[in-house]
Amino acid sequence: MQIITDKAGWRSAIAGQGTFDFYHTYEYHILHNNEEPRLFVFENGNERLCLPLLLRTIEGTSYSDLTSVYGYAGCLYNVEHPSQELLQKVNDELSEFVFDNGIISVFSRLHTLVPNSSLLPEGMGEIVELNRTVYIPVTEAEEDQISLYSSALKRQLDVIEKSGLSFRIASSKEDWVSFYAIYTQSMTEKEASAEYFFNTSYFMGMKNARDYESILLLAEWEGEVVAGALFVVCGEFMQYHLGAVSTLHQKLSPLKLLIDRVRRIAVERKIKYLHLGGGKNGVDDGLFQFKSGFSHRFATFRIWRWIVDEDIYNHLSEGLPEGRFPRYRNIH
Repeated sequence: MQIITDKAGWRSAIAGQGTFDFYHTYEYHILHNNEEPRLFVFENGNERLCLPLLLRTIEGTSYSDLTSVYGYAGCLYNVEHPSQELLQKVNDELSEFVFDNGIISVFSRLHTLVPNSSLLPEGMGEIVELNRTVYIPVTEAEEDQISLYSSALKRQLDVIEKSGLSFRIASSKEDWVSFYAIYTQSMTEKEASAEYFFNTSYFMGMKNARDYESILLLAEWEGEVVAGALFVVCGEFMQYHLGAVSTLHQKLSPLKLLIDRVRRIAVERKIKYLHLGGGKNGVDDGLFQFKSGFSHRFATFRIWRWIVDEDIYNHLSEGLPEGRFPRYRNIH
């Protein structure tokens, strides 16, 4: 097993795996503050698995855990049908690493469209199927894409287009600052959990990344920026990453306009999938219903969770609610 921590080595390793997304890149991993990017590479002859994770210390203890970035990560194989020999090496080598380094648990959100993203050896925790995510196959004919829109959405887009609401692609640092302000205000009003808040360094890192392209679309009403949606392009994927609307302009439904317009950009760019994601916290909720108005093409969202040392895990989790995995981090 090789553990890669440098940008050049990381970039070279995942480039050799074929299909990958921006969630797998080094540049995205380093935006997660106080967490150390690690790319675990396992090889068996010409077969190779790359598994990106973040190493975190568990405050107040000598232990650590491994987790994934915000988004969809998981396994990157360079072969369609990995052998049992490779999977056994993954089991043996990663198990040895976590036991030798005081790793208490491992967690990853698994990519819904990368082949074999959730393929892991038995005996390393469990793969849990949570819900569905929504995508638009933007290589299909325009009329086929529009046919995926719900009737209600088509009517709403007609109204929005006549309302005077306009959109543009962000072109300056000030545009990104405007979106940051709207997004942060929206998350505060929704009392979102800490993982949905990002600092200005995160937004500037997304803007300036070279391993992927960030496209920020802004909606304007009477000359004022009232909403924004951040989309990220990497290879055959365009991901809807973050979106927010100012409190006073919710009824204008500007995000619907922005998603429809970015779909057209994806078509022009010959991207294969516009992935809108799923609901909040892996639930088929109102957010999922909003996204599924654009398409009824769904992919399965899975997570990987592995309790390495149950005794220590239970001790650290004592008195804390179930909530998210790992339980001992459900302090706030």
